[in-house]
Amino acid sequence: MKVSRLLLAEGTPLDWIVAGLAIGVLVVLVRLALRRPNRQRLALRLTLSGIAVGSLVLMAWQPRFQTPPRPVEAILITSEAPSATLARLADSLIAAPRYALPEARVAGFDVEIVPDAGFLTRRHPEITVLHIVGEGLPGYALEALRGVQVRAHPEPPPSGIPFVDLPRTPTVGQTMRVQGQVVVDEGRTFSYRLYLDGPGGPVDSLDIAMPGATTFSLEAVPRQAGRYLYRLVLVEASGDTLAVEPFGVSVEVPVPLRVLVLQGAPRFETRHLKNWLAEEGGRIAIRSTISRDRYRTDFLNLSERDLSRLTPAVLRTFDVVILDGRVLAALSDTERRVLRMAVREEGLGVLLGPDLLNLNDGPSEGFFQPFEGRPLDEAEQRRVRLTWENTVLASSIPAEPYAIAPAWGVALLMQDEAGHGVAAMRLQGMGRVGLSLATETYRWVLEGNAGMHAAYWSRLLSALARPSRGADQWAVGTRGPVLRDEPVTLSLHTLDARPRGLVFSTSATPDTVYLAQDPVERTRWHGTFWPRAAGWHRIATARAEASGERSFWFYVHPPTSWKAVQAARKSTATMQFAEKSVSVSYETERTGPPTSVPVPMLWLFIPFFISCAGLWLEGKL
Repeated sequence: MKVSRLLLAEGTPLDWIVAGLAIGVLVVLVRLALRRPNRQRLALRLTLSGIAVGSLVLMAWQPRFQTPPRPVEAILITSEAPSATLARLADSLIAAPRYALPEARVAGFDVEIVPDAGFLTRRHPEITVLHIVGEGLPGYALEALRGVQVRAHPEPPPSGIPFVDLPRTPTVGQTMRVQGQVVVDEGRTFSYRLYLDGPGGPVDSLDIAMPGATTFSLEAVPRQAGRYLYRLVLVEASGDTLAVEPFGVSVEVPVPLRVLVLQGAPRFETRHLKNWLAEEGGRIAIRSTISRDRYRTDFLNLSERDLSRLTPAVLRTFDVVILDGRVLAALSDTERRVLRMAVREEGLGVLLGPDLLNLNDGPSEGFFQPFEGRPLDEAEQRRVRLTWENTVLASSIPAEPYAIAPAWGVALLMQDEAGHGVAAMRLQGMGRVGLSLATETYRWVLEGNAGMHAAYWSRLLSALARPSRGADQWAVGTRGPVLRDEPVTLSLHTLDARPRGLVFSTSATPDTVYLAQDPVERTRWHGTFWPRAAGWHRIATARAEASGERSFWFYVHPPTSWKAVQAARKSTATMQFAEKSVSVSYETERTGPPTSVPVPMLWLFIPFFISCAGLWLEGKL
């Protein structure tokens, strides 16, 4: 903790003359005291003489107290700041200066307009506590307030669609989901309907009968490849439109998966997996062990081939290999080595059966068993409802009574209701090795829940599959709409050593996006792009653009759209930043200029007067 300090002003020539004279007077007083015949109170006389001369010198030098800087509070007004909150805050912080962004409405308040938060901190470095009123600031703008204690004064989310998760690259024939939250003003009493409009008109809808926040999930099945604009439309029962929010999707032709199943014995699970892949246009080869060195094979949309031994040529024709513990234990050392090389060097995906959780597979245990299972205190017949991201499968299925323990490099793909890991994957070189504890997923199909069965296998196989046989895979980090003049994170999965992204929009010259390599996955790269125009954007690596490979498309919205989403993002970012900044101390992180006040002359004159009176009185005794 900082305390006040006593400071002396820098001595001028006159000050030093005064100091010299004072020293001379002190010497004279000391000599007179020493020459006195009566030396009974010599120490007292010398002390009083020193105090008198010292007080006189301090009165001439005018010392000052330096005090630690006091916290300077200020108010920053952002867009949509309510007048009532502003008035209440202004009354409680009368001396706090008030600043406002250009888009804020500040009628009736005396404020200083600042262009952004960075300008505010540069121009007023003395601010240590900043109250933010209104929608708040986006995450990238809050970085300029590092070291400042931010106190957010949030408002309820505005009416409209403040949170949404948008699909970007659905495939033809597969269901795409638009999920989020719609907020209706509490003061309204009539009902609403939320529509999902496609290129041909409404494709799904949801009735909203109560005010407040309501979650929604709307679905559509694209029937043709291309780039299309969909819309979310919120309409009152009276026919008035409350919100219309467009979003773009780039529908792609699905790349059929090529799956190799190696099983110790024929299973119902594999038969229903084969039926699902047939519906999706996939290709599958199944090798079932009948007895030692005897197999039964089955092929779908693939030409027959010899699967008795795993060779590099065989594995190159598949994207994912599914095998169980019995098959893995029977593989020869050569086949294990071939399988490991196909994963590490060529990106093959491997899905392990649940019986591999406790399998010790010898020399390759660390490769084919990279997961640790934690036993659960449950009955042997465990049933789980699987969840991942924004997907929840309502119907439960059996699973092994274990939980996949989190670990470095392990990514959970599915969890149960309690958050226990049920399916996970781990990077192994260029490929991925996955494990699922779910068993008997075919029960979904028998119960009439074929959609859940399809969602489960689509999630697993797409996460593990070989990355598009060498093609680049782009992804947008923002889950909601991408907005003009706001940063968006782009991720790339590629085999290139030093990729560089090229973004094409309405301008003739592409923008270059420089990418940084992921510290864990060497084939994944990340970069930041600031869109300068609204509309469709196409991105590809410089190599892919030169060779004419497939590009990735995403849609950029103008700042006038998705107002509720923008407000929710600012509010959330500001509140999160404020929570983190509570522990920041203005004394160590950010300080204003120190203040100093002169020592009152009375404090110096009193010891001078007392010492002089004492000397006079002592001489009379």
